[in-house]
Amino acid sequence: RKHDREPEEEDDTEEEFNADRTIIGGGNISWIVNDKNGFLNTLDKDTVQQMFKDTSEEEKETQNEQEIKSLLSKIIMRDINKTKNTLQQYKNHYNTFERVFTLNFVDHMIKLIEGTNLLLEPISEGTYIVSVLGPILDQIFIKHKENWRAKYGETCLKASAKECNTQKEDDNRRSPGKKIDAIITLKEEDEEFSIIEVSGPPLKSDWTHFKGDRMKIIKMLKTLMNRLAEIRPNSNIRMLRLYAMQSYLNQLIIYEFRLKYAEVYTMVEVLKIPFPKSWKDMKESYEIVMGLLKYERLLSESSESIQDFLWSNDNESKTCQ
Repeated sequence: RKHDREPEEEDDTEEEFNADRTIIGGGNISWIVNDKNGFLNTLDKDTVQQMFKDTSEEEKETQNEQEIKSLLSKIIMRDINKTKNTLQQYKNHYNTFERVFTLNFVDHMIKLIEGTNLLLEPISEGTYIVSVLGPILDQIFIKHKENWRAKYGETCLKASAKECNTQKEDDNRRSPGKKIDAIITLKEEDEEFSIIEVSGPPLKSDWTHFKGDRMKIIKMLKTLMNRLAEIRPNSNIRMLRLYAMQSYLNQLIIYEFRLKYAEVYTMVEVLKIPFPKSWKDMKESYEIVMGLLKYERLLSESSESIQDFLWSNDNESKTCQ
């Protein structure tokens, strides 16, 4: 008897199930957009516009990834000399940042690996920054040179020094604050918004060093976030995302930092990018190229949102909270 249905259930055949009119599993989703009774008509105009924008950006990103993967497969060969020759043929054919970045990355890796492989040498942290990581990141910073300023070399946060010295009256007792390997600053606003830390030489395992540097990154990003909140106390600081890079054992780790709730800060790992150590590893160079390009996009979005935050009207920001 438990399988028997009620009479009204058996007779209820007025509306037949149509798989094409389901979002999940439907074969035809045109009704979502085109049908006057479709799903999008139930949403407000701003939400629909944002959905179309997000979809367009995702499609563009997917196409971009496919093109770069194809480009790398054409350039990188088992023979490094053949790769050098092919690279020269392609160098003058592209002018978009993503493709030029890809070609320059391959060129840089050839110089590091060919002959004596610098990536397998016991180089210092400083040499790694100057010779390996710096030239790659400089391409990103040069692209944004009108708006960003990057400073390398055990430098301290201006915001950190201000925070540490708030309660000090004697100028001679003022401290520069803890140091970091690189700081990225918004030029016009003169505000720091991102940091980079290299946690020891690339071949040296030191978990204690790694954890200590990660904690330092958390504290510094919190200082930067608090600095922005201090500048615009009546604005919605929760809209902002700050990013940091940490290099450890030939991996680049990208963190996202935000104020999620009142007094609750979160830092999550959004990217972990393996850095090639040999020419054989370059077969998978697509991962690091796309990872670094995504890092550039995250920094760009972060800087734009911070600029909007600093220039927006306080009353407007309140209404968005």
